[in-house]
Amino acid sequence: MGMYDSITVLHPAFKCSEGHDLSEREWQTKDLDEALYHFTLHEDGKLVRSPAPEDEEWPPDSPVNGVVEIYTDCHECPAWVQKGTGNVCPAGVDYEVTFENGRMTGYKRTSEPTPEQQAAELKQPWMQGAVGPLSYEEAYDLSSAYHLCVYGKPDHPQHANWEATCQVYGVNWREWHEYIEAKRAETRKKYGLD
Repeated sequence: MGMYDSITVLHPAFKCSEGHDLSEREWQTKDLDEALYHFTLHEDGKLVRSPAPEDEEWPPDSPVNGVVEIYTDCHECPAWVQKGTGNVCPAGVDYEVTFENGRMTGYKRTSEPTPEQQAAELKQPWMQGAVGPLSYEEAYDLSSAYHLCVYGKPDHPQHANWEATCQVYGVNWREWHEYIEAKRAETRKKYGLD
C-alpha cells in the first residue's frame, strides 16, 4: 500500500456520482509528500499542510502546483462485505484536483459512477459470495462481527498477542476474554453465523 498523505476536504464541490456530499471527509493521496502529512483543502480552495508535531521537524512547506489525485469512500452509497475476509467494500470516489500556487483551480471526478463501479467490482473473484448491498453502517457492523468471531477465538494465533497487549495496557485478560466470548455468541446469533 505504501505511504500517503491525508487531506481533509472542506470544499463543498466534492460529491460521489450519486450526489452525496463528501466535504469534511478524510481523503488520501500519493501525489504530495507521501510522508503521512495531513493537509486541509479549505472552502476557498487553499491547500494547507498541518503544522508538524512538537517532537518532529518537517521540511518547509511549498505551494502545490499541478494535478493531485485524491480518493476516499462514500459512506452513503451501498457497501458489501467480502466473504472469507469480512472486509467492507464501500463505493470508492476519486478526483483529480488541479492546483496553482497552492490554490485549487479545477477538479474532476475520475471514478466511475457508483452503480457501474460496484457492478464491475462484484464480478471480481474476490467478491464472490459477498454480502450486500448494505448501508455502510450495516456493512461495518457485519464486518466487525465477522472479525470478532474469527479473531476472538481462543485458539487463533492472534489470541496470544491480545493477551500480551492486555498486560501492557493493564486490562484484565480474563474479563476481556469473557467479553469477547459473550460478543461472539451475540453476533453469531444476530447474523446467523452458527
